[in-house]
Amino acid sequence: MGYNKYTDQLLAQQTTIPANKIFTILLGFPPNALIDTKTVKRGSTLAVKKKLAKSLALQSIDEKAFRRAKKEEIESWRRQYGKSKGEVRLESKKGNTSPNSPSLVEMEAIYLKKIIATEAHSILKEWMELKFRKDIKEYPSVIFFNWIDSDRVMKKLETQVKGFKTPARVQEFIGYVKQAHTTQKPVTEAHPDTNTAKMKHLHTAYIKKAAEILKTNLLLTGPELVEYSSLKTLIRDSALPKGKYPKDSNILKHWMPKIRILAKAPSKYGSKTK
Repeated sequence: MGYNKYTDQLLAQQTTIPANKIFTILLGFPPNALIDTKTVKRGSTLAVKKKLAKSLALQSIDEKAFRRAKKEEIESWRRQYGKSKGEVRLESKKGNTSPNSPSLVEMEAIYLKKIIATEAHSILKEWMELKFRKDIKEYPSVIFFNWIDSDRVMKKLETQVKGFKTPARVQEFIGYVKQAHTTQKPVTEAHPDTNTAKMKHLHTAYIKKAAEILKTNLLLTGPELVEYSSLKTLIRDSALPKGKYPKDSNILKHWMPKIRILAKAPSKYGSKTK
């Protein structure tokens, strides 16, 4: 599938990326464009995949409609494009009965890519659920693509899935993520006495401590978690002026997703307390 590099650069700047966009980047297809997983068996050879691709390509052709329209379409195409009847018949045998319709060979190639991507998707999804959690809808861009890069996940996928090749887009996107989130940092660290440095230190300590608490009770909601005295003490001990304390609403919106990912909590924000 084609893609826009500038769109990828903008997407890479986001702190989180939706799962469907991640699969599109890594596999070349969005999940809704893949084949039914019941049709594709894990560990099948490339020869088996090609056989299935041919079968699916043939099934996608409406033979009756093709034969009904064939005579009129061939004659129309001959008149329009100035080809002889012999040339048109030769093209029709290849499946090219109109300049815009793909041949059977082209359809087989498309289905083969989808079959390979479907198997890769089922394995990659399983790995992602083990690494993060099952119900996650968006992934933290830096953490996720650092894992893809440092663990050589795509190479492992190539080993597992016969015929799978990592799209060139993947390495490009990893580069965009690194560039976007590196250039956003200041060239020099803020002085430890500044409010910026204090907030940065608090942010790191708070997320770590909150994740530890959440691991002991995964049913805790966000509003319940921020009320823990140990977390409130962290804020008071941060040396920030009272007017600079992070608001609960800001913690719930911007810090809580990272906390839940670190704790492998089952839901994004938790149910609201009454």
